[in-house]
Amino acid sequence: MKKTNKKGFTLVELVVVVAIFGVILGAILNFIKPANDIHNDVQATRDANIISSGIIEYIDDELRYATNILVLEDYQGVPNVSETGQVGDCAIPFTNCLVLDNVNFRGYCLDDYSGSDNDTAAKRMGATGCVIKVNKLAEGGFNFKNSSVVMGVDFYDKFKYNFSIGTNSFETKHTDKLKTLQVNVVTLEAVYHNGHYEFEKKKFDRDTVYSADEAKKKTTGAIINLTNINIDNNDDFDLRGDFQCADSFAEHLCEDHYPNATAAPSGATSYQQKYYVKSDENRYTYVFYQKNTGASASECEVKLVYANDHPTVSLQGKQIGSTTTVTKGNVFKSFPSAASIPGYLPPQWLDPSGNVVDTTAGYKINGNTTFTLSYTPEAALPQHQVTWLKPDGSEWTKNNAFEGHNANDPGTPPGVDTTKQDFLGWFRQGSDQPLSAVIINGDGYVFYPKVKDKWKVEFCDDEAGANINAAKTSYVSDGQTAIAPDETPAPPAATKIFDKWVVKGHTDQELTTHAVTANTVFVPVFKDKPSDISGWNITYTASDTGKANHWDPSVPPWGANVDYATNYKIALTFKTSKTGKWVSDYRIKITLDKSGTIENSGDFKAISGNGSSSITLTLAQGSQGQYNPIGNNDSRDFTIRLMNSTVKVDKVELLSVNETNRSWY
Repeated sequence: MKKTNKKGFTLVELVVVVAIFGVILGAILNFIKPANDIHNDVQATRDANIISSGIIEYIDDELRYATNILVLEDYQGVPNVSETGQVGDCAIPFTNCLVLDNVNFRGYCLDDYSGSDNDTAAKRMGATGCVIKVNKLAEGGFNFKNSSVVMGVDFYDKFKYNFSIGTNSFETKHTDKLKTLQVNVVTLEAVYHNGHYEFEKKKFDRDTVYSADEAKKKTTGAIINLTNINIDNNDDFDLRGDFQCADSFAEHLCEDHYPNATAAPSGATSYQQKYYVKSDENRYTYVFYQKNTGASASECEVKLVYANDHPTVSLQGKQIGSTTTVTKGNVFKSFPSAASIPGYLPPQWLDPSGNVVDTTAGYKINGNTTFTLSYTPEAALPQHQVTWLKPDGSEWTKNNAFEGHNANDPGTPPGVDTTKQDFLGWFRQGSDQPLSAVIINGDGYVFYPKVKDKWKVEFCDDEAGANINAAKTSYVSDGQTAIAPDETPAPPAATKIFDKWVVKGHTDQELTTHAVTANTVFVPVFKDKPSDISGWNITYTASDTGKANHWDPSVPPWGANVDYATNYKIALTFKTSKTGKWVSDYRIKITLDKSGTIENSGDFKAISGNGSSSITLTLAQGSQGQYNPIGNNDSRDFTIRLMNSTVKVDKVELLSVNETNRSWY
């Protein structure tokens, strides 16, 4: 009889066992889920505390040693910051700013922000809130190009933040000198509901607690003790806070004192530009502060600037001369004299607090300091309104002029395309008198801008003038010479090289000397490629290594750093078919795009043709002269300084060599 194997499981039995295990596992998971939720909640709370406290500590470290602080809370858009770091009408120049952004995704202001909600978990959840640091306020004003997210975007994790900064005592908000700030942070965790996240779980709360009694308001935020603010009662530095902008602490927008910037700086990304939009939704807190950026804690930077209301619009807020370094504690007296302006009292220098400086006694420097040159109108003179027009004849702006004096030039009006047009100045409507010849004696003066089109200059890639290269087109003022394109056209044959640009149909009218008085087309002239010099040739590169500056005292009003020269690095490689021969001395020809002068930096035995566009250099090969020879495929390089910032090197040619036998060495 056949026996049956009873050792295995039937399929039904196996299914039953798996089902039993599934029920048991589900019961276990359901049992431990509350414990797991508690663990996750505790972990999130711990993370939120670490992250939020870290940001507070950063702000504390950043502001503790500041010498001036200005807080603008709940501000619409971006405040008006001058190129020297002054905010609105505040005379103090600030160096840095912390932006408390509770509106945008983190990293929104950065250059590399893509705008995608899929970049990080925080963006997918819709998490907002971060602190942005903007640097270099005194080097061009407020510009998000100089910004970064404090601690880095990833540090904030997936939480949503609400940041605020204010004074730690409401009772003293109208006092002149405060030494502490209040940092408030509320941190929220996301909860998933019906396909989206909502931030409703508070994980960190260092916020202000309000009492029904106004006199007993309390705060729980972190207190920052400002070490360098008002160290003693004679310290000129001051904490400037919200209380300066409006009487109402809850509702102050500060527009009267710190008007919005009219537009984002040039080059701002579309994401950065949004910050400059003035709306109820676009409110931020700005903490401007000043920190010593000198060579050491004892070295302070001193700047001189024109006031923001200077009579000459083009000078308003601009720096005068260069920044000076002064040792902390020393007295600064180097105030240059300033010209008088009709209709204004003698100019005065103001300290960072807006007080008049006694230039004879000087001013004691305790930190980075900016002095402002201020002009006050003569109140006794009557003023008359003057109207200024745009090029199309429509009204541009109006300002006041003092009777018996010239009107103040408002600068170049909108509508002038400076790349294609020259602004020739202001002229009185009806009489065509230039602005400088018109004396204001009543109302109704109207000035219009006189504009002249520049001449169109085009360049062809061939001698026949058939192929105009649109990329090389430029516009030149009447009577001026054109500037050669950076790139020269390719020669028509291997035996030819580029020589020069000439007016089409006029080989005797070269670009470097031809005064442009009409629309002009230039064509290239090619010449035969020079043969080798005694069996030697060179290959070369000529690289513009940048411009050098120097202090020019002749530049008004009291001198300035100006472009002094262009440095070119010339790298030569000598080639020959000769055996055992070296070059002990040689001459090269430098061809410039226009007449120029080369400074002898010690690299040259002789220079001939200086002041023209074709200069010959005899190079000195070190202090030993001919005993420093150059062999086949050997390289030498040197730097030439062109004493004109607009002159460029076109080409380098080998003119002559002196040979020596290698066996001598």
